[in-house]
Amino acid sequence: MYDQVHEDIGRLWALTLGEPDIRIAIIDGPAELDHPALAGAQLSQVSIYGDDEASCEPSDHGTHVSSIIFGQHHSLVKGIAPQVTGIIIPLFEMTSDKKVQLATQLDLARAINKAIQHKVHVINISAGELDDFGEPDEVLARALEQCDKENILVVAAAGNNGCRCLHVPAAVPTVLTVGAMDISGIPLPDSNWGDAYLTNGLLAPGRNINGALTNGRYGPKSGTSFATPYVSGVVALLLSLLIKRGEQPDPHRIKNILLQTANPCPDRNIEECSRFLRGTLNVQAALQELILPAKVRPAERMEDFTSGAAQLATPIDTNSPLINIKNSSTMENVHKKLSELDQDVRNEGASVQVQLSESLELQPMENFSEAKTNESLSQAISDITVTTDLPRISPSEIEPSCGCGCGGKKESGGCSCGGKKGNAGATHQKVYALGTIGYDFVNESRRDSFLQHINDNLNDPQVVIDHLESGNMYEATELIWTLEQEGTPIYAIHPLGAYAHLTYERLVDSLKGQLEENGVERVAVPGIIAGKVTLLNGQVVPAIVPSLRGMAEWSTQALAEAVGDTSTIEALANFLERVYYEFRNFGLTPQERALNYAATNAFTANSVFQAAAADSLQLTDIKVTKSPIVRPGVDGYDVQLIFFDPLQRYEKARKVYRYTVDVSDVVPVTIGSVRSWYIH
Repeated sequence: MYDQVHEDIGRLWALTLGEPDIRIAIIDGPAELDHPALAGAQLSQVSIYGDDEASCEPSDHGTHVSSIIFGQHHSLVKGIAPQVTGIIIPLFEMTSDKKVQLATQLDLARAINKAIQHKVHVINISAGELDDFGEPDEVLARALEQCDKENILVVAAAGNNGCRCLHVPAAVPTVLTVGAMDISGIPLPDSNWGDAYLTNGLLAPGRNINGALTNGRYGPKSGTSFATPYVSGVVALLLSLLIKRGEQPDPHRIKNILLQTANPCPDRNIEECSRFLRGTLNVQAALQELILPAKVRPAERMEDFTSGAAQLATPIDTNSPLINIKNSSTMENVHKKLSELDQDVRNEGASVQVQLSESLELQPMENFSEAKTNESLSQAISDITVTTDLPRISPSEIEPSCGCGCGGKKESGGCSCGGKKGNAGATHQKVYALGTIGYDFVNESRRDSFLQHINDNLNDPQVVIDHLESGNMYEATELIWTLEQEGTPIYAIHPLGAYAHLTYERLVDSLKGQLEENGVERVAVPGIIAGKVTLLNGQVVPAIVPSLRGMAEWSTQALAEAVGDTSTIEALANFLERVYYEFRNFGLTPQERALNYAATNAFTANSVFQAAAADSLQLTDIKVTKSPIVRPGVDGYDVQLIFFDPLQRYEKARKVYRYTVDVSDVVPVTIGSVRSWYIH
């Protein structure tokens, strides 16, 4: 079966090795970008914590996964799509005792948001978390929904637990799930299966897949982690063909084609067939399905294409260990016809050698791991302690390598990731996030120091506030301040600059207000991400340098009563609550920052509700879209509030109120006036 898949990929190579305009994000451990197999590949490595260029030690897992797609054809690993553009987004790191530091679903959501910002077409996730129902965290679900809206295909590993069990994000319906098969096309014993995978899952080669390893090595690895990039690479090549034909890349279309053309299970046993998911990857059939509907020149006859398609009626040998629906003569006819239509077909295709699984002289497989010194925002930021226990995302590999993160041999003078050193050319990610204020201690020693001075319950915020306000406000800098959502820290807040002491006072005031009856319920923190902080439980959160002028705090009811009137207080409060809970987010993307600011700037929202109340309308939906027309230098997004008449739900058109938020600065601002129109 591997031979057939490789032969089909070779045919694809004869048409394209990938277009640079197609972008794939690899969310995994960091890759060794200066590995010989990746030398010349169009790769960059970015951090989920705001830096343009990630500086961390490479991992075996991330390097191997990356090489399956981007391995250059002058090397020992010929990648499936070597000429597409790759964005490596490291998710896994190493603990001080050389173990894989697993990520949370919130971390994965951050990485997906980063990939969306880089306008990728495909996101490869060779990782996941076991879940009884296959349901992601709310924030991760929203990130996946955004991918679906923006036509970004997420390809994720089914997992290697060898059971009828589901992994997140693979179990999400919009994701293309990948299980692993052996050389004969039979599912690996460890490859997961389940009802959700019957509709969105494929099997791809996953046994002894050769690839690049750290320190310039090569070696085989097995598992769904390494079957996943097979599929991502094929998707990239098919998208590249669309570009060569002058069409727009359509990842969702490619996903549907791969699922529709998958080789069905050859076993009559229903229970065993479920292990095949939807079927096995059929590159040949997918390519044929993609190119047969192609527009032909006036001189060409459609019969020339359909005659080849008629050969699909060939009887199927049900005794075959894996059914191959399309025969090679059909594929050759289609390939010949496409070659005639495409004047840009590569001439070197005939000499392509398929060597993805060739036998290599391998060095011993070892784990090159050492403790990694935690990076911080500055010398003032240290490791902090929290007790939050979050779900964990782990690499989808049968035997996870210890090199799944930023742990490895640190070369003198900098990082050996193969990327730029330090933060050269870095741009800062803007944030406008909503939550509540929390605090923690840098480490146990720092906590003991506070305990000696206070000798009381340090988990009681009032105790800490009383101590700070008793002439010890300078000690606020010795705490780690956090922004939390539902008790989970999502950011560390680190004031900097000449007025940092005023920001610390604001944080103490907000914390104090949260303890008062009908006091502070929500805090808005604008700023930029300028590093990361590793929490004691292993969770890593971005560090925000806040902008004091944009910070705000309020309680929902008090804010609604302050800006509203009798007709709008209830509706306005409902709007604010929906933004806080239904649309809970990190405040990273322009859409999220615009929406969060819309909830903070309740004065503008109230004018909308006043107009809607006059027509007896109620809010039904909230949308944020890119503004089509704005002045130069403005990054404008339209917040749309959609209302309906509950007494004439079907008879009366819905009414849209729209106002624009400029998010080009750290602190957003409303521009223009409120507009409205009816929609049916």
